[in-house]
Amino acid sequence: MTTCSFFPFTHITADQIKTLGAFFRDVQVLDIDGAAAGQAGVAQEGPQACGLVSCPIPHDRALALDRQLADYTAWAQLHRGNEKNLRHLLRDTPYFKSDTDLTSIRSQIISPRDETDRDDTQDPGLFLKLAQRLDRENDTLDTRLRDLEVGMETLMTQLKGDMGSPREHGAETDACADPGRIMPAGRVTAWAALAREAGVFTGDSQVLVTTSPRIFDWMEETATGVINRLDIDSIKVHENDCENKDGWLQDVDNLLDKMIAGPCPDREQGDALKQHSGCCHLSGFLKVRLFSGEILNRTPLIPGRQVAVCLVGLNS
Repeated sequence: MTTCSFFPFTHITADQIKTLGAFFRDVQVLDIDGAAAGQAGVAQEGPQACGLVSCPIPHDRALALDRQLADYTAWAQLHRGNEKNLRHLLRDTPYFKSDTDLTSIRSQIISPRDETDRDDTQDPGLFLKLAQRLDRENDTLDTRLRDLEVGMETLMTQLKGDMGSPREHGAETDACADPGRIMPAGRVTAWAALAREAGVFTGDSQVLVTTSPRIFDWMEETATGVINRLDIDSIKVHENDCENKDGWLQDVDNLLDKMIAGPCPDREQGDALKQHSGCCHLSGFLKVRLFSGEILNRTPLIPGRQVAVCLVGLNS
């Protein structure tokens, strides 16, 4: 059976949970600080909901990353990039003692473009922690703005009369909100390194699942070998209260198994994802690619000759 892992983010939003739950029963989520496990426990309930399986990195490693992030954040907030004050911070920071300037710390966050220039002290965990903080803050801001917008529309409706129902919370997704648009190369590389530490890559069949079109596009642009296994732009997606939901999820599981095993004719793709009768109104898209070559050189901790990546999303 194919194992699906959410990729390459460690923060998962309510919209992403909804999308994953529309296609999968269970999805692994890389946990670098314990937050993902908490989200997984309260995200959805019920036999047809998507189960988020936490894959934590070792406890000592997580604590070290927390200390490293706290020290870097404290330095950045107090000194605003003032290099003269860096050595003062380093005196009490054992894991930075070998560093002497801003470039050394910066190299732990942003990977060099040339693999031959990679610094041995570079820690992908610090990059991933900073990316996670950015994603959380943006998610919180987006949620508050949407709540404010819905509240304003409700107020205007009450003042001016019926102007249509206020937009449902989370009903619209701004394409510009895709977190993968920010440093996709660094995200993929850092995620792969920490996923190896957490033991994400287990079993014979693995699919990396993403809700980020930018990450998917970046991998297509970067890989020297790309095999298109599936490309469905619009297909009915069954909702949680639909009697056909369980069969739909099984169809997706079976199809992914076929995609990894070998080519699947177009006619079988349609047969595998049966559009059962029902009153479901959701529409989604599903794409599967096998990547090889340069993409594996950039993410050497992803095992195997090929990386199977599945992009999913909801159209409505």
